[in-house]
Amino acid sequence: MSTKVTHKATIDESTQGPLVEYLAAQTELSKMKIKKAIGAGGCWIKRSHVKRAKLQRLRKLKYVLTPGDELAFYFDENALTYAGDPPVCLYEGRDYGLWFKPVNMLSGPSRAGEVCAVDYQIAKQTGREQVNVINRLDREASGIVAVGYTRKGSAMLSELWRSGDVEKSYQLEVLGRPEPSKGVFDSKIEGKPARTAYEVVETRTDKKGRETSFVSAVIETGRFHQIRRHFAKAGFPVMGDPRYGKDNGHPLGLRLVSSGVRYRCPIRKKDVSVEVPPDKRLWS
Repeated sequence: MSTKVTHKATIDESTQGPLVEYLAAQTELSKMKIKKAIGAGGCWIKRSHVKRAKLQRLRKLKYVLTPGDELAFYFDENALTYAGDPPVCLYEGRDYGLWFKPVNMLSGPSRAGEVCAVDYQIAKQTGREQVNVINRLDREASGIVAVGYTRKGSAMLSELWRSGDVEKSYQLEVLGRPEPSKGVFDSKIEGKPARTAYEVVETRTDKKGRETSFVSAVIETGRFHQIRRHFAKAGFPVMGDPRYGKDNGHPLGLRLVSSGVRYRCPIRKKDVSVEVPPDKRLWS
């Protein structure tokens, strides 16, 4: 099990001094681990000498704490490094791109760090200064994320995704055989309308004797965990889902892929259709 430590404090005269030494005394973590956590983005500071200061990430290892500084330190061993598959560019424009986010990569930075986030990895891979992820996928899921490279691109993507003019398709494997084999789930989520259209592609029996089905789905809304919650409520939880359903474990984890998007690009005035490559899909 990975170590997680959270430390928050307002610095006074008795605790002022070098940042790393202070955290070593307060958390009992080694200085090496503390330095790695700071480098990963797990240290936040609200400087006492800056007017209208906000809590911001601090990466200066030699920073000296002064009375009145507000400090928040988040240590998570899983956030220190990323050793998984890199994100893959599927569509590249001047103002934005569409990328494939692998499983176990965050859609955005966590309080404990940025290195496991798709925007950080894209910036590292491309050297771009501005990388703004518009739509978010669960850490356990993989698939397409839209990324703005400029203010124009980010604004366009935000409005496009908010308008509902993007057709978003998914591939998933669920426990059981949904009946009817083609239909719509439209139960509200957190009191808001939610609509998921689906079609069963294939049903099979796994090594444990469980009947599972490959399903294609298109969502017309984008509620929190919409697909996972709709199918679980109907009695067909997504395989490998650690949060919804029972007896639906899977050795490969969550069996859910954001597999395709279609829309009319307001900048280029052309239709755009992008799908994840065959080796990233649940089926071809």
